[in-house]
Amino acid sequence: MRLTAYLYAALWATDIARAFGGFAFLRRHGAPAPAAAATDVVAPPEPHAAAEPLVACRDDAAPREDPHLESLRRSIDNFDAAIVHLLAERFKVTKAVGEYKAKAGLVASDPEREARQVARLRRLADEAGLDPEFSEKFLRFIVHEVINHHKQIKKKVFSEKAARSHDEDGRPAIERSHGDAL
Repeated sequence: MRLTAYLYAALWATDIARAFGGFAFLRRHGAPAPAAAATDVVAPPEPHAAAEPLVACRDDAAPREDPHLESLRRSIDNFDAAIVHLLAERFKVTKAVGEYKAKAGLVASDPEREARQVARLRRLADEAGLDPEFSEKFLRFIVHEVINHHKQIKKKVFSEKAARSHDEDGRPAIERSHGDAL
């Protein structure tokens, strides 16, 4: 099950990378090139002789290059870059939601939707072999940040409305337009 989840994750990351213009896009934004195609299954390292440790650095020696470890780290770097770019896209959409809610006078949070999302992500995490507790904490952190952004947007929209409804002297617009005639 975990190997299947890993393969789906690798394919997903490849699709994300292609959507953003390939791994070249990720490299331009700080992630190194993958060592192998994302669809290749990386074979486990060959067993080392008993005297040679499996770590990249021995206590009594300078760090040595470990191609397999570096390959795995490059894959992690690519996943991290994809996650950052996906979060940026997600926050663009949630910003639009926040602007809509502010203009429509809706509250920043929707506890019922949040509960549905938590349950959905816990199910997805379980199916993917990821700890559901971790996925819930991750989602709750994101939702907390989104709600904070929505509150900031609401304050901005409210102050813009207030600024439009008052003149530079602080008089309400209705008084400004009719006050001199009264």
